[in-house]
Amino acid sequence: MKKINCNQKLEIEYQKKMKKHIIIGIIFVVILLFFKILLIPRIQNHENNKNNIKMIISYKQDKNRLSLKINIKTKKTSNLGKAKLDIYLDSKLIESNLLYISSKNFTTYANIIYQNESLLSIILKSNGNNNVFYSKRIKPRGKI
Repeated sequence: MKKINCNQKLEIEYQKKMKKHIIIGIIFVVILLFFKILLIPRIQNHENNKNNIKMIISYKQDKNRLSLKINIKTKKTSNLGKAKLDIYLDSKLIESNLLYISSKNFTTYANIIYQNESLLSIILKSNGNNNVFYSKRIKPRGKI
């Protein structure tokens, strides 16, 4: 049997400690990835959907007119009340309406004249800082 001197013993202990630290580090990274990828987005999604306001948009394009049907659905009666509806075309405010949402299933209509805009964005700001966003690409006028 070979005799192991003091330096070799220290080196062997150091390698064992390094392996242990690397294994603990890998486990720690896996746990962090688990929290970042799986749990945090679910928690944020749950917090974002607390207001339970859904906005369903249907639209019809004519030659130079865009007819919108905006259906607002709420699950809680506390979300009923005043709301501000902003309609944007290519980041330009086209129409701003102050609404009073009186029922859990509320529908409003809007007619917009547009030219060559291609992005429709709608923002609903209800009481209590509950914001609902909608964005959709539309075909510019004259193109089918």
